[in-house]
Amino acid sequence: MVLTTDISALEVRPGTLLRITANTSPEQFSSAAQAGDARATAGHLVSIIATNHGIDTAPLALLANYVQTALLQMYAAETEFHQG
Repeated sequence: MVLTTDISALEVRPGTLLRITANTSPEQFSSAAQAGDARATAGHLVSIIATNHGIDTAPLALLANYVQTALLQMYAAETEFHQG
Protein backbone atom coordinates (compact mmCIF):
# COMPACT_ATOMS: atom_id res chain seq x y z
CA MET A 1 0.00 0.00 0.00
CA VAL A 2 1.37 3.39 -1.01
CA LEU A 3 0.16 6.49 0.77
CA THR A 4 0.68 9.80 -0.92
CA THR A 5 -0.11 13.22 0.48
CA ASP A 6 0.09 16.74 -0.78
CA ILE A 7 1.82 18.45 2.13
CA SER A 8 4.12 21.41 1.72
CA ALA A 9 6.57 22.30 4.46
CA LEU A 10 9.72 24.26 5.17
CA GLU A 11 12.41 22.90 7.43
CA VAL A 12 13.15 25.79 9.79
CA ARG A 13 15.84 23.87 11.67
CA PRO A 14 16.91 20.23 11.52
CA GLY A 15 13.88 18.07 12.25
CA THR A 16 11.47 20.99 12.67
CA LEU A 17 8.97 21.51 9.88
CA LEU A 18 6.70 24.47 9.30
CA ARG A 19 3.61 23.46 7.37
CA ILE A 20 2.72 25.85 4.56
CA THR A 21 -0.12 25.90 2.11
CA ALA A 22 0.43 25.33 -1.57
CA ASN A 23 -3.02 26.82 -2.20
CA THR A 24 -2.40 30.53 -1.56
CA SER A 25 -2.58 33.75 -3.49
CA PRO A 26 -1.99 37.46 -3.05
CA GLU A 27 -5.78 37.85 -2.82
CA GLN A 28 -5.96 35.42 0.12
CA PHE A 29 -3.07 37.31 1.73
CA SER A 30 -4.98 40.57 1.25
CA SER A 31 -8.17 39.13 2.77
CA ALA A 32 -6.29 37.92 5.84
CA ALA A 33 -4.59 41.31 6.23
CA GLN A 34 -7.88 43.20 5.90
CA ALA A 35 -9.45 40.91 8.50
CA GLY A 36 -6.62 41.79 10.88
CA ASP A 37 -5.61 38.14 11.16
CA ALA A 38 -1.87 38.38 11.72
CA ARG A 39 -1.34 34.61 11.90
CA ALA A 40 -3.10 33.91 8.59
CA THR A 41 -1.41 36.90 6.96
CA ALA A 42 2.03 35.66 8.03
CA GLY A 43 1.16 32.12 6.92
CA HIS A 44 0.12 33.29 3.48
CA LEU A 45 3.24 35.45 3.22
CA VAL A 46 5.56 32.53 3.98
CA SER A 47 3.58 30.28 1.64
CA ILE A 48 3.69 32.83 -1.20
CA ILE A 49 7.44 33.25 -0.80
CA ALA A 50 7.95 29.47 -0.74
CA THR A 51 5.73 28.78 -3.76
CA ASN A 52 7.53 31.55 -5.68
CA HIS A 53 10.89 29.95 -4.85
CA GLY A 54 12.15 32.83 -2.74
CA ILE A 55 11.90 36.52 -2.02
CA ASP A 56 13.40 37.61 -5.34
CA THR A 57 10.48 36.22 -7.35
CA ALA A 58 7.62 36.82 -4.88
CA PRO A 59 5.25 39.73 -5.62
CA LEU A 60 6.47 41.77 -2.64
CA ALA A 61 5.43 45.18 -3.97
CA LEU A 62 1.87 43.93 -4.42
CA LEU A 63 1.83 42.34 -0.96
CA ALA A 64 3.24 45.52 0.61
CA ASN A 65 0.49 47.52 -1.08
CA TYR A 66 -2.13 45.15 0.35
CA VAL A 67 -0.66 45.51 3.85
CA GLN A 68 -0.52 49.29 3.60
CA THR A 69 -4.16 49.41 2.47
CA ALA A 70 -5.26 47.09 5.29
CA LEU A 71 -3.37 49.12 7.91
CA LEU A 72 -4.85 52.38 6.66
CA GLN A 73 -8.34 50.87 6.76
CA MET A 74 -7.76 49.64 10.33
CA TYR A 75 -6.46 53.07 11.35
CA ALA A 76 -9.46 54.81 9.79
CA ALA A 77 -11.89 52.46 11.53
CA GLU A 78 -10.13 52.93 14.89
CA THR A 79 -10.06 56.72 14.49
CA GLU A 80 -13.76 56.77 13.59
CA PHE A 81 -14.54 54.57 16.61
CA HIS A 82 -12.76 56.94 19.02
CA GLN A 83 -14.29 60.08 17.48
CA GLY A 84 -17.84 58.79 17.22
